[in-house]
Amino acid sequence: MKAAVLTIGTELLIGQVINTNAAFIGEMLTKAGVTVTESVSVSDQPDDILDAVHRLMQKNDVVITSGGLGPTSDDITKALFCKYFKTELIFSDETYQNIEFIFGRRNMKLGELNRQQAMVPAGAIVLKNSLGTAPGLVFEKDKSILIALPGVPFEMKQLMTDGVMPLVKQKYKLPEYHQKVFIVFGIPESHLAERLASWEVLLENNHAELAYLPSPNGIRLRVTLRNISTLKADVLFEEFHASLKVLIPEHLAATEDIPMSRIVGKMLLDKKLTLAVAESCTGGYIAHLITSIPGSSVWFRGGVVAYSNDIKTDFLGVNNNDIMQHGAVSQEVAEQMATGAMIRLKSDYGIGITGIAGPDGGTPEKPVGTVWIAVATSEKVISKKHVFGDNRERNIIRASVMALDMLRKEILLND
Repeated sequence: MKAAVLTIGTELLIGQVINTNAAFIGEMLTKAGVTVTESVSVSDQPDDILDAVHRLMQKNDVVITSGGLGPTSDDITKALFCKYFKTELIFSDETYQNIEFIFGRRNMKLGELNRQQAMVPAGAIVLKNSLGTAPGLVFEKDKSILIALPGVPFEMKQLMTDGVMPLVKQKYKLPEYHQKVFIVFGIPESHLAERLASWEVLLENNHAELAYLPSPNGIRLRVTLRNISTLKADVLFEEFHASLKVLIPEHLAATEDIPMSRIVGKMLLDKKLTLAVAESCTGGYIAHLITSIPGSSVWFRGGVVAYSNDIKTDFLGVNNNDIMQHGAVSQEVAEQMATGAMIRLKSDYGIGITGIAGPDGGTPEKPVGTVWIAVATSEKVISKKHVFGDNRERNIIRASVMALDMLRKEILLND
């Protein structure tokens, strides 16, 4: 069974809005065993929308659209779909009652534009939107169906989960689909591929599909198995995992698609240990990654953004002579920052990070991208120098994740 995703809105094409809807819809369909053939974005121009709908409907069993169902003048999708499917708008009491309920809950008064949202195409299946005023719509033509969803992300997600996926699973017999993600960190993609040559043969012999997905947060190895039972898939995934542990034990960080902050958090939580951070060049980004995790207060004591040298010396206890002799970006300062965070915030582990994020501030001896990272325990301090590059945003992300990975490895050594 094949499907396509069509996201509608000029704002998506000009970079004003990031198209997260297409990614979510594609992921939901893929996990259900649907083959997503393409994802297309078009402008708000009527001809562009209709041309895309016609082409995609001819090639796919299902087309899911997002956008253009709102109450304003630029929301033209519903009228265009009436034209394409040769139908007309009729008033839906059920949809209007839902709109009344939503406005009543918000203590707001309905306007005429909101009443018009209760006009739905005759013959279409209406999917209730419990979070907004624009319902989802399902059309059928020549054995293919089109499902129109609102563009507001949280409304679209609710409709995909509660309305679209049950409908698709009921209407089509979907193949067995199983996916496993392994998180690898601290090794370039090309070097990883060389070390995993025998592993790739193992996957190929078992008809598994492999994708390398690199990012500043590490490399995701996505393995897909099709048309086999869950029991058989679990056995194979365990075999693949065992092989990875032999081939890249120091780089295999997780067997599920989670960020490094969650990986470290689970380790600290399991061992009833705590962490504190002292950040300079990352400006609190490590603490941001950690506090984005619900429940992280159990294992995260807190952090200090020690951007100026006097904060490093006065609060964290960094020796001013070391700053004068070695510079703020140095092994000595990073190690003392890590120890200071651990002591002042009374934690089991401390991370210290200092560097030159860029684009300015570099020297021939310490170019932009130079970062010192340290991890402290009550017994020792380890540290490492990195030179990441000249992009400030990327340097902050890479340095933060690298610091968490250093902590991960240290926790493993202390097992």
